[in-house]
Order: sequence, then structure tokens, then C-alpha cells
Amino acid sequence: MGLKFIRIILLFVLYLLFHLIYINIITVHFSYEGFTNEGIEHIVCFEHIMIISALILLQLFMKNEFYNLIYNLFLVMIVFGQSVVSLYIGNNSLFLFVVVPQIALFLLDILDENNFKIKRKQFDVNNKYFNSIAIIFAIIILTPFLKNIGTINLSNLLFNDIYDTRSDSRGSYGAIINYLYSSIARVVFPFLLIFFWIKKKYFLSAIVLFFIILLFLLNGAVKSILIGALAAIAFYFFRYQIKNIIFILMINIMFVVSLLENSLNGSYKIADYIRRIFYLPGYLFDVYYQEFHDNFTYYGQTMLGTILGNKIDSHIASYIGENILGRKGMVANVGIFAEGYISMGVIGVFIATIVLVVLIFLLKSLDFSHRYFGLIFTYIYIINTSFLETLLITHGMLFLLIFGYFFIPKNDIKERN
Repeated sequence: MGLKFIRIILLFVLYLLFHLIYINIITVHFSYEGFTNEGIEHIVCFEHIMIISALILLQLFMKNEFYNLIYNLFLVMIVFGQSVVSLYIGNNSLFLFVVVPQIALFLLDILDENNFKIKRKQFDVNNKYFNSIAIIFAIIILTPFLKNIGTINLSNLLFNDIYDTRSDSRGSYGAIINYLYSSIARVVFPFLLIFFWIKKKYFLSAIVLFFIILLFLLNGAVKSILIGALAAIAFYFFRYQIKNIIFILMINIMFVVSLLENSLNGSYKIADYIRRIFYLPGYLFDVYYQEFHDNFTYYGQTMLGTILGNKIDSHIASYIGENILGRKGMVANVGIFAEGYISMGVIGVFIATIVLVVLIFLLKSLDFSHRYFGLIFTYIYIINTSFLETLLITHGMLFLLIFGYFFIPKNDIKERN
């Protein structure tokens, strides 16, 4: 009960910090990008506070620490930012659309009371040949991307000049390599990074980390690739309960340091990263809502929609970025709940919620060792920045489930929640 109480206090403090950062920094320095303060209605603000309070307190009734960690990641990464953005831009419907999946995650914990586990047989990753085969395979998969060696921009490591790098490095390596890229960079390489670390093969682990950074720099500086590597390292330590509180604490610290940076130096470098991760998805949800709320796509942006005769010719994210936001080359990605809404309204949000619950249930039931949780964290981040089909296939979440079934070690008795 003690750790849960501390987490709850930290979450209340963090929600307050979300407001302070938005009012004092985001709207001041990024109003030109749409982050405005239209003023809030006190009754609506009170409603948000009550809903957020209820969502924070619901975890008192959660039993499974894996689900509890996912619940809080979703709350911090998606719900808090959507609440604040919705309040200050005056579109409160959007907040309710992310409350629905949050409640569904709570219900999942309640319904899975028997802590179901999938029985699986795994390949022997401890045999004497695995290390050599893994490194050789890593080198082979890295080779095709070396043709972009001239596009490397080290400032991308600080997430600077990202969009310029992507436009310079666009290219086709063939359908198979294009689809394998994300699966390798987000699943296989982070797995090997932690696997070698656990086995105390620190030199091999460092080589794999270098390969991840190289892939990031060579193929458009996709932020989630680097975030995934950092998450794999950060979430390696401690059991789920401790990971949970450390995550919330570190986000609190980042927000406080951002406020201090702006107050003492007048700069907002950290706030810019915070804006991109926590507030931008909420703002883009509003942009999509305004464009499609009376003109649903009926999943015409997906293969299923195309089969059913609802195909949409334009790439929606590019259309929004270039034609609505007016930025040449911009791809305005949003997550599965925004996609659900523009596809079928509230029904689409419920469909996306069901898919989320099924995916989280499968990940929990596969019973991965808690040391590999960083691989899962990456996809919680991507859920809010990617359409469902892209999430599963292009970004490799489906690959994570398949690869994990065969290769990622289970929790042993000592490692369980």
C-alpha cells in the first residue's frame, strides 16, 4: 500500500505539472503551432479533475503489477496530455475518447483474475552458437542501410533536424527490408541488447547498441527507434512495481527541470521535447477531429477498407500535415484512437479500445521476463502516434508477439510480479 500511495501522490503532482508547463511554456513559445489557451470553463475543468482523480485512484483496486504499470504508462503518456490540450483548446470530447481505453485497461485487470498465461515452447537461446549467429545476422541486416551513410546527421541524436534527415534519406530497400527494418530496430536489436547484458556479454551488448544508433541515423532518424533503445535499458532494472514508481518519478523530475530551465534561463529546450511527446498527439487529435467529425473514412485508409470498397486515395497523415497544417513534407501521425474516431466515430474508438485490450492481454499472457519490458514500452509510445495497421505491421508489434513467443525468456519464479 505504501508504494501505491506514493505513486498516487506523484500522479496528482504530475497532472498539475502538465497544466503548468502548458500554460507557462507551451502556449507562450508554441502558440504559432496551435497550442493556444482559449480559456477554460470552471465546470469543465472541475469535471476533468474529477475524472482524472478517479482514474488515478482506480489503481488502488488493481492486483496485477504488469497491468498496473501499463495502466499508468497509458495515463501519463496519453490521457494527461489529452486532458490538458482538450481543456485549453476547447474540445472536451477528445478527452472522453481516451478515458474509454483507460477504463478498459482497469477492467482487464479485474477480469483476468486468474492471471492467465500462454504455454509456449522456446528456442534455446543459451546454446553456444547463438551469440555468433545473432551478431552475424545483425551485421547482415544492417548492410543494406549503409548506402545512406552520407545522410548521417549527428544532431539527430538530440532529435534536431529530424524532418530534413527523413526527406534526405527516403528510399526503397525492397518490400521485405522495409518491413523488417522496424521489427529489427524495435524488437530484435533491443532484445539482443538486454539478452547480452543479462549474460554479462557487455561488449556484445555495446555492439548491438551501436547498431541501433546506426540504424536510427541511417534511416530517417525515427525517434521511437532511439527511445526504444533507451527504454530497453531503463526498464531493464527492478520488478514491475518499482519500474512503475520510477517512471512516474522521472517524468515529474523532467517537468520540474523544464520549469526551472525556463524560469532561470528563459530557454525551453526540454519543454520542446515534452511538447512533442505529451502534448502534440492531443493537439493533432483535435486537427483530425475538426477535419473528419462529419466525414468518416470507414477505414478507407486500411487494407480492410480497401477490400470493402472504401479506399481513400490520399495518405491521411500527409494530407493533414501538408494541406491542413500547411507544412510541406510533414506527416502528422496520430494514434489508434484518433484513427478509430475518424473511421467510425465513437464506435471506432470502442473498436480501437478492444484491439488495445487484446494486445495488452496477449503481451501479459506471454509472460516475458520483466527485464525485457522496455520492448513493450516502445509500443505504448507508438500507440499514440500510429494507425493500427501501421502499428501492427510496419512498426512491428505483431512481430513482437511472434518473436516473443519463441525467443523472449519467461519470468522465472524469482522474477514474478
